[in-house]
Amino acid sequence: MSMQYYTENHPALNRPVPEFRPNDLKHAAVKKANADQDVGLVLERRGKQFYIKEVKPGSPFERMHKGMIEAGQRVVKLNGENVEENFTGMWAINNFIKNQSEIRIHVARR
Repeated sequence: MSMQYYTENHPALNRPVPEFRPNDLKHAAVKKANADQDVGLVLERRGKQFYIKEVKPGSPFERMHKGMIEAGQRVVKLNGENVEENFTGMWAINNFIKNQSEIRIHVARR
């Protein structure tokens, strides 16, 4: 009864909602097998923002998150750190990734 009342009085609820909105974030994580393992993300900087330039074929990110994390997506967070506020350049972000045993990334949907 309450559901019927709710949907009758709020017709917008009856419309299909897209699964994702343009500004939603995707997130993915991989754990390195060893400290020297390359996770397979190639990043590039555009102004203050960082983008995924390439996900290397056969890399941990490509194998575990194929199609979810892809070139052209803007990196928003890396292991909980806001990339625009905490990383000043490519060396800083690449060094951070190299020194972490687990990489958790949040990217903006295109």
